[in-house]
Amino acid sequence: EMTDQQVSRRPHPRPCDTSTRCRDLDAPNPTGGLARPFDTIELRWFTPGALPLDVVEWFTRQGRTGAVEQRCDTYRLDDRDDLGVKYRFGTVPEVKKRLSTETVAVEDLGLAGRLETWRKWSPADQLVDSSGDRWVEVHKTITKRRFSAQGQEVAITEPLVLEAGTDVEIVAVTMGEVEMWSFAFAAYGPSSERCAAIAACCKTVLAPTTPASLVLAASSSASYPGWLATIAAPPDLTLTS
Repeated sequence: EMTDQQVSRRPHPRPCDTSTRCRDLDAPNPTGGLARPFDTIELRWFTPGALPLDVVEWFTRQGRTGAVEQRCDTYRLDDRDDLGVKYRFGTVPEVKKRLSTETVAVEDLGLAGRLETWRKWSPADQLVDSSGDRWVEVHKTITKRRFSAQGQEVAITEPLVLEAGTDVEIVAVTMGEVEMWSFAFAAYGPSSERCAAIAACCKTVLAPTTPASLVLAASSSASYPGWLATIAAPPDLTLTS
């Protein structure tokens, strides 16, 4: 947990109480609500360049599946790969903390990467203070598919249902002149069922074949905080408070 840590935020048009320090993230907030954590296990990879057409056509089954979302998220740059602080759509504060990480490999599927457990709080207004920091805007075009715990594709609904499942996405990512693309699995639901859910989804999505442009190597596996920690954002792209 991030008890007694200070999590800073970018300036926001709504008033905030700058005297409130970051509390226990599972504790009640002053208005009586709870900062409810949402846990996932995730595998993600980043590849330089534009999102390849063969990956898009394979993932969407030539345009027959996948929900598309475009958004700009504003991330704090603090050179850490185990903590992410961002504003979703530039307005909704979120805090994401890595709980564990391990390297996994599935030779039959051509997959190797970092399987990470993450805990997210959103919105996270009550968890943070205001202070000066560096921030950067990351533009994303996300195409997402959702699968049941048994690896069957299901409709994407919000909010997520309580039973286990896995979201899979391809993302075209730009940060100024930096262009990347990402491929990821994120399993949710009861902790005892997430590993089986993500394994079933990987088998459904990656078997029997994948496009040549999709290389899932351990060396390119990283979370968004991990990727940002390796990217030196040009000074003219950063926002300061």
